[in-house]
Amino acid sequence: MTALPLPKIPTDNLYKFLALSGLLLVGFSFYWPSHQSDQWYARLDALNERIAVLNTRRDDVRRPFRQALVDQAAAIKVAIDTAKTKPLPPDFAAGMLATAQATKAQLEAEMLRMIDQDRADKEELARITTELDVVHRIEKRDALRSDECTWLSGIGAMMAFMGFLRWYTKIQKYLDRSFASSATEAAPKVS
Repeated sequence: MTALPLPKIPTDNLYKFLALSGLLLVGFSFYWPSHQSDQWYARLDALNERIAVLNTRRDDVRRPFRQALVDQAAAIKVAIDTAKTKPLPPDFAAGMLATAQATKAQLEAEMLRMIDQDRADKEELARITTELDVVHRIEKRDALRSDECTWLSGIGAMMAFMGFLRWYTKIQKYLDRSFASSATEAAPKVS
């Protein structure tokens, strides 16, 4: 595998190097804060989406348990209403007991599953909350870095201005004059 050739830095002239380095600093100072904030906002969005999913899942876990309680209460109410209006068959008490025990076992299993899921969701919410705190602290620190980048932008702009100014006044102006005079000497004379 061949390595990519490195770009050649304009070291033929110190002023040109100073000017281009200043432009590079200015470009970096604009790119870096926006790149960092985009990354942190993407991470915050992902964490907030995860919190919404967890909250929805907690509701979804609790809803079947609540429905099972409502169903059991409705079954018991029907049994009581039936017992009040009709004579009870002999195996009614045994059937009612078996139904109640099955419903109780189902509710206990559902409750244990709900408790386990709720515990896992609470742990994940605590982890996400901790991560959100870290992200907010880093975001505050990056706000300070943004001030540093503003200073870096100013320094880079001054370097670029001084480099280009010196490059033009010390070198390029004289090169332009010599090119102009050589071009007039080489041009054919029209009479």
